[in-house]
Amino acid sequence: MPPPPDLGNPNLKRKDGAGKDGAPPVGLRRGADELEVELAELIQRSERLKTRYDQYFMGLEKHAPLREREDLDRALLKTKVMRTNRTVLRFKYEAFIARYRTYTAYWDRILRDIEEGHFRRGIASTSDRLRFKATAKAKANAERDAAAATPKEAPKPAESRADEPKMPSAAYERLFNDYKSAKSEAGEDVAKMTYRAFEATVEKQRELARQKLGAEVDFRVKVADGKVTLVASRRKDAPATP
Repeated sequence: MPPPPDLGNPNLKRKDGAGKDGAPPVGLRRGADELEVELAELIQRSERLKTRYDQYFMGLEKHAPLREREDLDRALLKTKVMRTNRTVLRFKYEAFIARYRTYTAYWDRILRDIEEGHFRRGIASTSDRLRFKATAKAKANAERDAAAATPKEAPKPAESRADEPKMPSAAYERLFNDYKSAKSEAGEDVAKMTYRAFEATVEKQRELARQKLGAEVDFRVKVADGKVTLVASRRKDAPATP
């Protein structure tokens, strides 16, 4: 899989967001007003978040930086820059948002590949990633063909619900990001939405859906008439549950 495009702002190179002796962030003139400083800080936070995601995909971080992404998304919803009438500043803000959306689309795609087994964290080169993805796909096809050729056994009695595994963390992360983005685009306030509360809610819905459908389920985000909901559907090739 090709690496993400390098869309960083060449004028914002310092990580600490400030110049020497209390000067404004790099790339800003002295005497820059509040909106210019705020936009520069948002851009620098997005670049730091990009670095954290790159480190997670490379295997240097144990967890994806979801909290930092939530904080930045919340700041973008509250920023005064988005309501400015100044043409130049508005243009810079829209260019930044387009770049940030490119980042988030790439992050979500890699998280989805990790969940589906097409991407392994810690693989640095593009050729190795493509080789791993092709190998994983071939292995999955072989396992599917072997399962189709093997007579199906009677389903075993279900064990205690407490011992059942939860959805993979990568699946939760992708579902949470899709759900939150849809809510935001629908004009709903997502400032107080947290990953932990979302995970707990989905687990409760998953158990109810399993009892109703009689099988393991997957969730997807549905937008209808301006309302955003989670819809459960029977997982493909999922065995029936008692």
